[in-house]
Amino acid sequence: MDLKRVALVTGGAGALGRGIAARLQKDGCRIVLADINATACEAAAKELEGDAFGVEMDVTSASSVEAAIARVLERCGRIDILVNNAGVLVKEDHAAMDEATFDRIVRINLKGPFLVARAVIPTMKAQRSGRLVAITSRNKLAGSMPAYAASKAGLDALTVSWARELGEWNITANAVAPSSIAVTPGLDILNRTPEQQLVSNRLSISRTPIQRLATREDIAGAVAYFASEEAGFVTGETLYVAGGSQLAPVARYASDPQ
Repeated sequence: MDLKRVALVTGGAGALGRGIAARLQKDGCRIVLADINATACEAAAKELEGDAFGVEMDVTSASSVEAAIARVLERCGRIDILVNNAGVLVKEDHAAMDEATFDRIVRINLKGPFLVARAVIPTMKAQRSGRLVAITSRNKLAGSMPAYAASKAGLDALTVSWARELGEWNITANAVAPSSIAVTPGLDILNRTPEQQLVSNRLSISRTPIQRLATREDIAGAVAYFASEEAGFVTGETLYVAGGSQLAPVARYASDPQ
């Protein structure tokens, strides 16, 4: 019998999802990538070494989520780790944004993780073990992008609720909150090159104690910790992987441009 832990990563076709999956696979997990883009998801799974596969999942649709989870359980028999990574950020996220855009962001970033966790939790309860890891954001502390910030703050709150409710089944729930993540060419949702991203983030980088952007590997390492056996007594936490930018801002660092 294959006793490998099964890790399900939503948003698995994206750069961050693939980075998280690669790290969890390195740690000995069997990987399932879930994404609304089935073709891209399968391609991403093939990039991973070993036994990994993709499933089509629209996180905003309860029927799609339930069907995908059923396929995973039919093939793997268990789900040990859920990484709620699927999310969306749009350029038009501002105070005067239209209602449809606001609703779309909240459906994907907040309702989606709720639906996926709801579908996975019964299996984890039956196993009497499980790890829920949500990708949230440092953005909720600083403001800007109100729909995005609100949806990620809500996901942090959901995570705490899951931690309180599910502990008796040995299920932990934690969140990883990154700052801006260095983009991979061709994969940035805001359609910027790495060079353009560095220019647009110049001031925020200068005010970050560790003066650079986060990397996919930084985020994946934090996820791997929460997914590990070593984190079995850690629940309800949000870990900022933000280079210190979650701290109270200072007016100026010595390296700031004059």
